[in-house]
Amino acid sequence: MKTYIKHHFAAIITLLVLAATQAFAAETNLLSNYTPNGSSFSKETTIDFQKQTFKAVLDLSTCKSTTNYENVLSIGNDLQGASGWGGSGIYVIHMFYTSSEDSLQVNCFNGTKTLTHRKSYYVSKEVTIELNSNGLYLNDTKICDASNISNILSLSSIKYGSTQGSTRSWATYRSVSLITKETTGGTTTPTTTFSVPAYGSTYYICPAGYPTRCFTVSTSNNDEEITVTAKSDGNTGQQWITKQGKYSTTYPWHIVNVMSSKALDMAGNNTTVMPLQWTSENDYNGGKANVNQEWKFDEVDATQHTYKIYAYTQNQTYYLTYDGTDGGKLGRTTDSNSATAFGFIKVEGSTGGGSTGGTTSSDHGSFSVSWISNQSKVSDHKENAHATFIPYASVDQMKADAKHYAEPWQQ
Repeated sequence: MKTYIKHHFAAIITLLVLAATQAFAAETNLLSNYTPNGSSFSKETTIDFQKQTFKAVLDLSTCKSTTNYENVLSIGNDLQGASGWGGSGIYVIHMFYTSSEDSLQVNCFNGTKTLTHRKSYYVSKEVTIELNSNGLYLNDTKICDASNISNILSLSSIKYGSTQGSTRSWATYRSVSLITKETTGGTTTPTTTFSVPAYGSTYYICPAGYPTRCFTVSTSNNDEEITVTAKSDGNTGQQWITKQGKYSTTYPWHIVNVMSSKALDMAGNNTTVMPLQWTSENDYNGGKANVNQEWKFDEVDATQHTYKIYAYTQNQTYYLTYDGTDGGKLGRTTDSNSATAFGFIKVEGSTGGGSTGGTTSSDHGSFSVSWISNQSKVSDHKENAHATFIPYASVDQMKADAKHYAEPWQQ
């Protein structure tokens, strides 16, 4: 009876956890295709950072190539002139873009004139800025932790715009919005349910900021570039099996599409094309390792299970990127700060192996590196410890069995 209750209690807990993670985000648009054309602007919105994310998608291609440190975006409670450059009670983030260098300088003030964060980032012409309770993100990568901007995140309303420095913004604001996480029973639930990748399992691979889009191929052509399109459950062209790579333990992942049986490939020998699919190293040239198909995942957010994905080929490290465009292609960059963070959503019913994806090696199975830091992880696929049961008709008969009674360790 106890076993019966235990198993059903665990099942109930599992159902509750699954129900809690089924959440969606509502987006409220504040600006759309706005072009200040070099004029100052400042707007204000109420916000609850515990439930909402401030998000701005900027097209920097319209910025002036002849100016430096163009103030493309400021966020905080005071954006004006000298008063907005830090000081008592001034909580603000200033971002300055230099087109000739593709450089975005980010400056964070948390209430004093001392900078809590200042760094320049190499960026493409379209960038996504997100500010939420976890910190400040640039193209899905956290660049400033919440602890460095805690006073900004405690505000109930913020201003955003371009009023700082000597040069106003010429950027195009594709969208500025508030993303609200829906709640269940008064508790905010996650908007994504990414998994820690494991060998032999099948996943949808999604940009962390766009969990409803994922890596997609539509044919079995060797040179088809990888697009990022709306996730469609059951679409095998969007499902990828994570396998153990052959090249080295440093780059241990090999990623194969279910529909095409082709592998995600950095195409490092041709830097004029973007990442694509190509015949898997398991099926080509006698199974010879292919460094273009050997990947490494660097954790970005341990709570959300998001990762930078990159390969080392042609004596260069290349990171995967995504520009936020629906239907856009995966890109590459040599700058880790410009890399996009991605998450893995496990395909329902996926157990790994199978006729489509092959089998994993017996010495790895479904091993996940996350177990190393999990102190509660003891064992898998193993019977509970138990004593051997040998029946006897009486105590005397039991004692008479000297081999098992007097020296049981011999058995």
